[in-house]
Formats: sequence, structure tokens, C-alpha cells
Amino acid sequence: MGRAPALLVLSTIWAIWHLPLFFIPGTLQHGWGLDSWSGVFFLLAIYPITALTCFAYERAGFAGAAAVHFGVNGAIVLLGISGPPALGMSAAVLAVVAAFVLMVRPS
Repeated sequence: MGRAPALLVLSTIWAIWHLPLFFIPGTLQHGWGLDSWSGVFFLLAIYPITALTCFAYERAGFAGAAAVHFGVNGAIVLLGISGPPALGMSAAVLAVVAAFVLMVRPS
């Protein structure tokens, strides 16, 4: 399996893995709601985050992948990314960065 199909499969699994957060009171996702633009943008952002996490894993192993995940989560909390415009913009920025990384480091 090539890089693109692997990223698609892994991203879908990771999106499904995060779905329960929308049903656990006290989580950001529960506050956003699955049927909201915030929920949609959160789930869409998982695809470029997966690409960046995999790239970091290839370069630095588990520590690199964990750093990307921590960085994304930290940015959401520290920057107060919660509304649809902010989540949509962050998903777009992540997509551009992931596309750049994939172009610079093709499979």
C-alpha cells in the first residue's frame, strides 16, 4: 500500500477513534457537537494531522509523532480554537502544511 492510501485508511481510523469524544461531557468535542461545523472541521483536520504525524514518525519515531499530536492539542487549548471559523482556518492551515510536507518528501 502506498503512502496516500495508507494515510487515508489511518486517518479514517483515527477519526473514528475520536468520535466518542463528542459524547463524553466535559470534552471540547462534546461542547462543539458532532452535528456542528466545529465538529465537521475537527474531523476533517484529522486527515492533515495524520499526514504530519506520520511524517514526524518517519523522521523522529514515536517522540516526533507524540510531539505533533501534543502541539496540535496544545494549540487548540492555548489559542482558544473553538468556533467554526477558527477550526475551519486551522484545518485549512494544517492541510496546506501537510500538502507542502508531502510534496517536499514524496513517498
